[in-house]
Amino acid sequence: MSAGKFLRKKYLDFWASFSIMDVEISEDRHMAKLFSCRDFGGECNWKCRAKTKEEILMKIAKHGIVKHNMREMSETMKEKIMATIRDVK
Repeated sequence: MSAGKFLRKKYLDFWASFSIMDVEISEDRHMAKLFSCRDFGGECNWKCRAKTKEEILMKIAKHGIVKHNMREMSETMKEKIMATIRDVK
């Protein structure tokens, strides 16, 4: 398995372990998804943009694991992350 495929699986497994992939996010195909760590409530200036729910959750997972050493997530944190994702044109 390539390193990229391994990391993709790791990030998806991380989110799946918290059932986050089942959370409803608008899937308007004409709208991109945007997440800002600062909007989430931290001092971090990281932002990401993606076309799909899966793509943005993978980017958030990678950032959380690599930059914030996230290893677990409370229900409150999941809800806050999902509420912070916005649709943008």
